[in-house]
Amino acid sequence: SVPVQLAPLNGASNQPTDVTFRWTRPAGASSFRLQVSTDSTFAGGFVVDDPTITDTVKAVTGLSYLTKYYWRVNADNVGGTSPWSSVWAFTVGIPLPDAVQLVSPAPFATSPSGDVSFVWRKSQPQVNRYWFELSIDSLFAFRTVDSTLTDTLKLLSGLSSQIYYWRVRAGNGGGWGPYSETRLFTVIVTGVDGVEEIPTEYALNQNYPNPFNPSTEIRIALPEAGQTRLTVYNLLGEEVATLVDQQLGAGYHTVRFDAGAKASGIYLYRLEVNGKAFTRKMMLVK
Repeated sequence: SVPVQLAPLNGASNQPTDVTFRWTRPAGASSFRLQVSTDSTFAGGFVVDDPTITDTVKAVTGLSYLTKYYWRVNADNVGGTSPWSSVWAFTVGIPLPDAVQLVSPAPFATSPSGDVSFVWRKSQPQVNRYWFELSIDSLFAFRTVDSTLTDTLKLLSGLSSQIYYWRVRAGNGGGWGPYSETRLFTVIVTGVDGVEEIPTEYALNQNYPNPFNPSTEIRIALPEAGQTRLTVYNLLGEEVATLVDQQLGAGYHTVRFDAGAKASGIYLYRLEVNGKAFTRKMMLVK
């Protein structure tokens, strides 16, 4: 009888380059012939043409990425050879790229100019493009995207004084890989008199790093001076730390929270200044 094919399934996609073929053993079968080819008619393009297989499994290694293969099998014994099985096809995919490793700007870097060079390391395997994102918020709700990059460099000019977040991911024939870490940096453009520009709106930025252990930093932006209070609460609403409770001038400020004595979990941090209030979450993992 004709063997019944089991794996890889007909029409399967994104298969690895090392594939194990499996089929059933009809009653009385003593050996099998497996053919694997890039030609659906099996007139050529053979990767495997093996008539000496005695088991119902055959491992084949080193198949090519992004290639469609066809396979069939028959059975043999002293009485003769069975007809070929159906022709099944599958496609070898390509693993998604690894996460990109960012180089510069470094975490919490400050640029005195609105012209910034973003650099990252090459990713693998077979990466042919990169996806760059720049945002003014850590959730990337307000973002600039460039998905056409082929180099590990992105140049931006004319950025205004602001806290920015950026991340990158790599792409290949299999799709887009995971995002890199998210980094933040600050642009503080100085005028001709050397005075730092003042932010145009209030901002409580996502702490970095997050999750963190045991300490993290929080950036705030104040467009005008005011009595400023920055506090940390647990999920029960209990205040566990007061980080700032004083008059602060207009500008950008960085506050460090050391949670070495605190338990792991989610905490809320709240900024209150000039009648405005902002709250964010952060996670301590020990």
